[in-house]
Parts: sequence; C-alpha cells; structure tokens
Amino acid sequence: MNPAFSARFTSRLGPVLHALGKALPWLSMAWGVASGLLISRRFEMASRVLVFAIALLVASLVFGLWSSWRERQEQSAEAGEGLEGEAHRGRLFKHQGRIDWALVTGTQVFSQYLLMFSLTFLYWTGAWLYLGLALLAVCTTLWDPLFFRVVRLYPYRLLLRAAAFALAASFLVGALFPKFITQYAMVSLAAAFLGAFPGRVLHGRVRGLQAYAGALLPLACVGLAALAHSMWGGLFRFPVLSVWVKGGEFALQDAQGEWLPKPTGFASEALALSDVASTLAEGGRLCCVSPVVAPRALQSEVVHEWWQAGQKVDTILLPELKGRDEGAAYRTFSCKKNLPARFGDDDLRVECRVFVGRMPNERVEVGALLLSFVTGRAPEGVSSELR
Repeated sequence: MNPAFSARFTSRLGPVLHALGKALPWLSMAWGVASGLLISRRFEMASRVLVFAIALLVASLVFGLWSSWRERQEQSAEAGEGLEGEAHRGRLFKHQGRIDWALVTGTQVFSQYLLMFSLTFLYWTGAWLYLGLALLAVCTTLWDPLFFRVVRLYPYRLLLRAAAFALAASFLVGALFPKFITQYAMVSLAAAFLGAFPGRVLHGRVRGLQAYAGALLPLACVGLAALAHSMWGGLFRFPVLSVWVKGGEFALQDAQGEWLPKPTGFASEALALSDVASTLAEGGRLCCVSPVVAPRALQSEVVHEWWQAGQKVDTILLPELKGRDEGAAYRTFSCKKNLPARFGDDDLRVECRVFVGRMPNERVEVGALLLSFVTGRAPEGVSSELR
C-alpha cells in the first residue's frame, strides 16, 4: 500500500473514530431505553427471565473469581524483582481489558433486562416505592461511562444483584411454580440475600472497618426491607409480580341482586355517600369487585377482607381463582349488606383487601381497594385507590 495514501486514510479515519467513540455511550443508552420499552412482558417470558437470572448469577460468580485471582496475581507480580516481575505481569494480564469488559457488560445487560422487565409489573401491582427504586437502579445501568465506574464499587454491585434477583424471583414463583406462590416473600428474600451476600468477607479479601461496613451494607438493606415488609406492609410490602388486581372498584346491588348504574360523571371507583346509605337501607348491598390477573397455571382461593375505620369487620372466602389468557382478569367480588360504623362519621373508611390462599398464615395480598365516600354530586378528586 502506498505510504502516502495510508497516512491520508489514517488522518481522515482518526476523527471519525473519535466522534464514534463519543457517540457510543449515547447510542448505547438509546438502545437500552428502546429495548426496555419494547420488552415483551408476558407470563410466557418466564423461561427467558429465568435464563437471564441464571446468567447474572454466573457472571457475578465469574466476576468475583476473576477479581480475586487478579488481586492475588498482582500481589505475586509486585513481589517479583526487576524484569522478571514485569514479564510475569505482562503474561498474566495480556487480555485483562477484554475480560473486564466482557464481565462488566454481561453484568450490565443481564441486570438491566431483569430490572426493566419488572418495571411494568411493579406499576400494575402499585408497588410505588419499589418502582421508584427499580427506576433508579435502571438509570445507573443506562449510561455506560457511569456504569463502568460504579460497578467497580463492591456495595453497588451487591445491591444491583440483590434487586435484580428479588424482582425476578417474585415474578417467577407465580409464573413457573404457582403452587409455591404463598411462599413468594421467602423466595424473594432468599434471592435478595444471595445477591447481597458479601463473598469477599468470607475469603478474607476485605480489610479495614470502612471496607467491612461497605461490604455488609447491602445485606443490611435487604434485612431492613424484609423487616419493613413483615411489620408495616402497605407502602413497604414487597409485591408478588405475577398476580394483581386489574381495574377494581366498589359497586352497589339492589335487594334483588341487580347491579345499580352509577350517575353520569362519577368515576368508576367513586360512590356517593347518599347512594350507599339509601341502598343499604333498602336491603341492597355494597360490593367490592376485584378482577384478578394471574398465570394460567395458578389455582388458588381468593379472599376478601373488609375493613372499616381501621378495623377488620369480615373475611369472605370466594371461589377458586383460575388464571386466564394473557391480560384477561378473573372477575371476583363480595358484598356486604351492613357495616358496623354509622354513615357520616368522620373516620368512616371502607377498605377491601384482596388475598390469594386459603389459610390465614399463608395468604398473599395482591391488591387493595380503598373507598372514600363523597358527598354531593361532584366526586372530582375522590375515588378508590388501587395498590
């Protein structure tokens, strides 16, 4: 090749490659966002989710083994003398950059998929706290320069794995192992502990109080989340991602069991206080309608717990839930003819909590409807809340 032509070609190609290098992080982020939006989120994708979870586990183990081996070899190379030590280092780390890139990229791709796959299910189940945390974790994986920096931080890597494993387990229990859905919290907790477990501590690779605190921080966060889930529930309740209530509402039936239409302009979840009071006075019923979406393989009893003014007033066992086609909900409802509290009390609050599972100690909450009674004709801004 003509040397002059080669020099001109190289001089022209250099700026192009430089510009491409600057554009790659943006292209990667755009690809990540597009992939997250286009991910197919169906129960049939459970096998793929399982494969990505296993791949993340393998990548994490290899990442840890590689880091440990590299540190030991660096120490051995540093102990060498003169040219012999330098040659030893060169032979060991000839492909270090490629291996590091492959392991970091694998961790990024696998964890990003699991987190993005879970976002929609977190929204459907109304788990707003965990949805926000998952969005934050996803954002750290989208920008390559940021991710390649923070993934070197051991606590971040453990927290990322714990979140991805816990969300994947919560979905997979109902989708692949529906018989064990009542144990979803324990399975998700075990998966989170697996992801947050600091193997470096056992191998003696953590030195110093600050390093120990950083390595144990993810494990402490998982324990705190488990405590909040079991003690307080509500906002802190970790959801089962494969079962949720879709479009639940409160409705009224007359004394003959016919559904009463709502006045024009009322939201589907809102009821007027006067309508409820008059319907019950005439022998009608207040009903909680809870269409449940679940995998086809899931068969479990549905239970409604009625609460009023912060007190449980009734538990109603409904027919067995049967999962249906993707997106189709199994319609369940229960009704009450009377409620203990007098209408018009300031603390009147009716709530219908929806569970799957027959035994009280094995029931899993999959949704709750909270009815705020409205007075007058305009129910604007007042409706039941589905969480």
